[in-house]
Amino acid sequence: MRADEPPTMPSAEVTRAHVLEALGRYWPNESDRVGALPIVRQTPAKPIAGPLRLIEVKLPEWAADCGVEGCLLIPKEAAANQPRNSEPWQHTDWWLAAFLLLEAWHERVWEHAHGPIHSYSYRLTGWDDRAWQHAWVNRIALFLRQWAMQHSAVRMDPLPKPNIQMTHDVDAVAKTLPIRLKQGAFNLFNAAR
Repeated sequence: MRADEPPTMPSAEVTRAHVLEALGRYWPNESDRVGALPIVRQTPAKPIAGPLRLIEVKLPEWAADCGVEGCLLIPKEAAANQPRNSEPWQHTDWWLAAFLLLEAWHERVWEHAHGPIHSYSYRLTGWDDRAWQHAWVNRIALFLRQWAMQHSAVRMDPLPKPNIQMTHDVDAVAKTLPIRLKQGAFNLFNAAR
């Protein structure tokens, strides 16, 4: 991809493989079982662009604790047309939903069209700010894990203990003028305080 071209969505199989690998901590040694879930595949009708719009998907009772008040929020592009008398969770492309959120796809496209936001969410005009209220990708992973156990009627190994590692800010890979100004403003503010 050239720098002047907008990001191109990978194929459905690549998004599925990426999500399975990136979230593999939630299903150690069980990727095949999670990967075999009967997830509806959704191909967005047009290229994905910002702003990010989220829709609420009510989870089945056996997975309600994976969501927030029994629901998960997903990008609207991951919702498939729903037949009558069916549940929305069964007509959601969970691979696409997790990929779009995990890779901040809408933000990438937005920055390509409007320039870098330098980690300032207020520069994402019209964005659905519910995206930052909960760890939606982690909750999707917990739901997929629960679904795989429900689907196969076999328990998985327990989840590993949480492991939080403090490293560094990967948003900034170079000291640019905006980053230097931002850091200077923080230091000035802290000194004045």
